[in-house]
Amino acid sequence: MVSAWCDTNNLVLGQIQTQEKSNEITAIPQLLAFLKIPNCIVTIDAIGCQTEIVRQIKKDKKADYCIALKENQPTLYEEMVTFAVDCLNDPSQVEQYTCLCTQEKGHGRIEKREYTLFHDLTWLEDRKKWYGLASLVRVDSKRTVGNAQPTYQTRYYITSLSSVQEAARAIRAHWGIENRLHWVLDVVFREDSWATRKTSSAANLATIRKLSLAFLRNAQIPSDKPLTGPMKMWACALDLPSLEFALFGKKFFS
Repeated sequence: MVSAWCDTNNLVLGQIQTQEKSNEITAIPQLLAFLKIPNCIVTIDAIGCQTEIVRQIKKDKKADYCIALKENQPTLYEEMVTFAVDCLNDPSQVEQYTCLCTQEKGHGRIEKREYTLFHDLTWLEDRKKWYGLASLVRVDSKRTVGNAQPTYQTRYYITSLSSVQEAARAIRAHWGIENRLHWVLDVVFREDSWATRKTSSAANLATIRKLSLAFLRNAQIPSDKPLTGPMKMWACALDLPSLEFALFGKKFFS
């Protein structure tokens, strides 16, 4: 199941079920075709790093993109990584990029990230294949958990954006689908425990779970204390007025 997640509104905009002998590369264009996303920023994992998907986002949907770049595009990846490393190691190339550093602390860990946006890609011979390509983004992250040794990671992205601030926000927001959708579906709704895997019933049940999550997130159930997602679920299951508040925003029936 491939889903389109709106991080700003915490909502699933749409989903499409992959065919038995298909994968996300064919499903992503079909899902994009359903969406109206002008002036939005689309972020996709490396599997979506395809010339046709990029063209569909920028040309057809009038949106921007920020897509992870990995070894599934070996030539582009090697050229981009070599270019980035050479620029960072050459003091005379400092005008070729802009940087932004962030730091977050929470859940017992400290994460430092340095975003570097390389805005001059005129040297890339295949640039025209990647419609709207404006910049390369490199993200160097350092994570420290307690007293353990810090871990380091470097990631790359191709993007139609030209601002390092916009690119940084888009890359960070991309993980919202993991934290606020997939994790909740797995832990709260126990999606992985469901035996339904095939036919339209799997898609229908997935739709119901995501709609239920949207209702619960926005539910203003009267309570003396803040309610978590599981607490709202129990309240809706055991108390009709709570269910009415979740569905309609008010007590509907007397």
